[in-house]
Amino acid sequence: MGRDQLRQVIEKPAEQTDTTLAARLVDDILADADATGGGDVLPLLSCYLSDLYARRGGDHHITREHYRTAGTVFDVINRRAALAVADTSLPLRQCLDVLMAFVSLTEVGAKPTRQLVAAADLDSRARTVVEAFVTQRLITSDVRAGTPVYEIAHEALLRRWDAMRAHIDAHAVMLSRATELGALAAAWRNAGHSPDYLVDGRRLRELDAALGRLVLPEDSRRYLTAAVERDCELREARADAAARTALATLATDPHLALAMAYAICSELAATSAARYALKITVPAEEVLAWQKSVMSMRWRSTPRGSWPLASMTTPYGFVTGRVSCYTS
Repeated sequence: MGRDQLRQVIEKPAEQTDTTLAARLVDDILADADATGGGDVLPLLSCYLSDLYARRGGDHHITREHYRTAGTVFDVINRRAALAVADTSLPLRQCLDVLMAFVSLTEVGAKPTRQLVAAADLDSRARTVVEAFVTQRLITSDVRAGTPVYEIAHEALLRRWDAMRAHIDAHAVMLSRATELGALAAAWRNAGHSPDYLVDGRRLRELDAALGRLVLPEDSRRYLTAAVERDCELREARADAAARTALATLATDPHLALAMAYAICSELAATSAARYALKITVPAEEVLAWQKSVMSMRWRSTPRGSWPLASMTTPYGFVTGRVSCYTS
């Protein structure tokens, strides 16, 4: 947008609202806008003028004092964001964590863009943050297809708010994984929730590990839950098959059979078949050694549910091993 067009952006609203500005104030505002540069000039200027108009008196005259207290065009996003954070009474980091749900990032190093967030996906703390930013007109609310949604008013918030930009950079991997998960969930939904569209193994592990405290849409949460459940089923099936192989190996190579049985229980899944294979292959002379080799086994809690690790007791003593829920 050229300088003449920006001048119209400043002067036209003033004419329509019978507002007057101090001498040469328009030129000073334009100079601020020029210094801002980039494609964010118009939204920043719009926010700035809104703040400036809010300071005018009953005579609808904007003075140089009003201009001075309003700050600069460049800093308007930082000022409004700071006010929003203060209104929440929450730490800045918690506010930024909530706002990450509004960011889409296709890959690390890509340009972040805004995305819709359904009101139903927000808990009470997240709603407090969002409503504070709505009050500062940095987030807008709408109803799409009967569903209340929120959206960042302009992507200038992602680029011009220093704290937001730094948080996005620091959590780029998490954001890219969340964007990937959203695409996977959409494909899964469009395929009628076919299990063929669920990821497993290392890819699933990387997705879950990267998501952290991010607020996830309902579709993404459902997809991740279904993927985890299917992955555990696959591991159990592989454990049962491997247990049969271990038992078949026992007659020719008992040491290998024992190593296989223990690996199945500790690294794959401690199914009934796997525990039976371990029971049969453990030689009596090693019972005491097994009893002393106790490793803590439990359920690992995650923000999306509890995943089984393993726990077992054999006639030879308490044998444990940490079991991952993922297929390789």
